[in-house]
Amino acid sequence: MMKGGLWLLLIALLLGSCRAAKEFSPTQKYGPDVLQKDYRLFRSILEDTHPGLYWFTPKDSMDWYFDRGAAQLTDSMTETRFRAVLGYVLAQLHCGHTYVRPSKAFVRAAGDGFSYPIAIKFWPDTALVTDNRDRRDSQLARGSIVTSIDGRSIKTITDTLFRYLSHDGYNRTHLYQTLSNRGGFGNAFLPVYGYKPKYRVNWIDTLGAEHTAMVNLFLPSRDSSRQTVKRPAMSRAQRRRLQRAAIRNLRFDSTGNTAFLD
Repeated sequence: MMKGGLWLLLIALLLGSCRAAKEFSPTQKYGPDVLQKDYRLFRSILEDTHPGLYWFTPKDSMDWYFDRGAAQLTDSMTETRFRAVLGYVLAQLHCGHTYVRPSKAFVRAAGDGFSYPIAIKFWPDTALVTDNRDRRDSQLARGSIVTSIDGRSIKTITDTLFRYLSHDGYNRTHLYQTLSNRGGFGNAFLPVYGYKPKYRVNWIDTLGAEHTAMVNLFLPSRDSSRQTVKRPAMSRAQRRRLQRAAIRNLRFDSTGNTAFLD
């Protein structure tokens, strides 16, 4: 299965290889012809080379999922939305080594396009806020239990997102961990539900009180954060001293027969 997974990492770069323009925007949309061409290649490589394509899903069912994915490519869409279509099809394989990633152009332009100030730990019956790095919005504090987002219960959201996430067999524990990883929830949520500046979030605080508010769950990456930071040039001797300091970090005090590990 690992070999199939490595091949699919290349599949995610197909759109990127078709871009002739030097400037790229993550919000750029691609026409149905481009998307369908990439999708046909995506399906062909899977059918020709993936060793476990039908291990968990019979061929007739897998053909149905492939056709369902192709049927969604009737209008222009962004790369993010296209990845959601591919992700849904790949999830039907139940192969954790086969998944889709952003294209190189997308990563170079915006990373994943967003930062995720709020970290959430997911269990089958609970979604607990473990961190909130957005200092401008401290409402959703650590220890809060999120019960719904935009009127959708957490269970409804996780069950929906699970249909788009690659995993081995029927191991749901891995799926909850994937959402719990830093950025995992945002990476799964945005392609499926889309981005908004604020979401209506319902939660229970650490004292048991219920709250509802419009919250920044995701923050668009700022252009300035992606600019190269200019550092003063160092001489060759300075660089060598830094390299030696990084390696030779054990100091000895001969008077006290003592060694210090920096």
